[in-house]
Amino acid sequence: MEITIGAVRPHLVILTAQQLYTAASLLEMAEMLYREGVPVAFGGLVFTQVTTLQQLIPGYYLGDRLDTATLMVEQVMMSLRPQPAQQLVSYDYREALDSFRTHQPQIDADVWLQMEHQMPRRHLAVANNNLGRNIIAALTLGNIDYIDPDIDWIEGLLTQHLEMPPGALDYYLKPTMPQRQSTWMHRAILCLTGLPECLGMSDRLRGR
Repeated sequence: MEITIGAVRPHLVILTAQQLYTAASLLEMAEMLYREGVPVAFGGLVFTQVTTLQQLIPGYYLGDRLDTATLMVEQVMMSLRPQPAQQLVSYDYREALDSFRTHQPQIDADVWLQMEHQMPRRHLAVANNNLGRNIIAALTLGNIDYIDPDIDWIEGLLTQHLEMPPGALDYYLKPTMPQRQSTWMHRAILCLTGLPECLGMSDRLRGR
């Protein structure tokens, strides 16, 4: 991508994201463009739902309404220059992201062994993929609480669409087991213990 940007040298790049994990990808792309000195404008549903995300992106926010986005682009084009982010992701979160990525394969393997008799493999694959993807997104974006709405969405997907029994879902999500038999989410929290927010997440999951 850097080679393409260097060859094309666009005046402005417009990026959009609708979900948390695509917002994380957008952040990484916007940071790369900022380093290359290319102005960025951005928007999308996730930035209207979680307004604090707007401050993390090095670029011009195009607003909450699609019908005014063109006007916003025209205004940006009048004074083009790379725009820094208003807020940076903390070092602790960047370290936590590296830690989680390092531990994720082992978490997946352990939970396959722990859960294979509790829920169908296809359900487990969907849950692991979505939950892992959104934890990585939340850490990339610097706030583990961002995954709360996505946990609700995963619960709805598994119980309503895939008809997972509620008991199996509780066993998967709630960190109530001893550490040697802990669930996927509990193991994820354990490898992020440097983040105080994870302790609060653990309490919220117990209350579900």
